[in-house]
Amino acid sequence: MQKVEGVLFDIKAENGGLSIVLKGDKKHIIKDHIRYYFYLLPEERVSKATVKRVEGVEDVEEVSMKIHHVPVKAFKVYVKNGQNSVELAKRLADFGELR
Repeated sequence: MQKVEGVLFDIKAENGGLSIVLKGDKKHIIKDHIRYYFYLLPEERVSKATVKRVEGVEDVEEVSMKIHHVPVKAFKVYVKNGQNSVELAKRLADFGELR
């Protein structure tokens, strides 16, 4: 996992899509969208996001979701510090567009 401004994230290509996991303190990740911390169109290509508490660490939640067969350019992550979104977008761009 990579760490950017208090948020750990892991991205990997998986079965024609991307598997993304974010882990961070609630003060760094804002739950402000229907897909929890994520906003992605088209919605039907997204597996429901799951959120779980990380035991033993206060105020930390882990969010996972899978994205299937969509251009990664459509993906955006909402966090308090805009740098997180920029860095994650750069990492996603490394995968190019998924067909």
